[in-house]
Amino acid sequence: MRLLERPGRWLIILPPLLFLTVFFLIPFAFAFKISLAETAPRVPPFTDILSRTSDGHLQKARSGIGLVVIKSEAPVVPVRVFGTFEAWGRGIRFPRPHHVAVNFGRPMEFAQLRAEAKTCSKARLKEIYQQVADEIMAAIAALEPREDN
Repeated sequence: MRLLERPGRWLIILPPLLFLTVFFLIPFAFAFKISLAETAPRVPPFTDILSRTSDGHLQKARSGIGLVVIKSEAPVVPVRVFGTFEAWGRGIRFPRPHHVAVNFGRPMEFAQLRAEAKTCSKARLKEIYQQVADEIMAAIAALEPREDN
């Protein structure tokens, strides 16, 4: 313990710290930055799922989620979470205790729209994105809360 109180303590602490920084942290940060740069053009940032409602009702679907769905080949599973507005609605500073329920719908496939999107015009492509978003939102709206058994 006395060694750390002496004026030369940094000569003991600094080399391992520099070693860790140069050989581990900088390459990791560099590789992480490259991986983010490689994926950024493929998945553009959308705030479709980040906006919160002011009254607790579902909002109109935005076309950004349609773009992500059409670009991917994965099925879409509609999910609705009940009770989040009561627990932490817009304008509420801190969350309140409240029962929250999650309901899952049946997987949705958009094979026909994906095939059409590969060959259509840009105007039609935007319509397809909005159509997919509207269908997903309709499937979410159709989900009803269920009582636990």
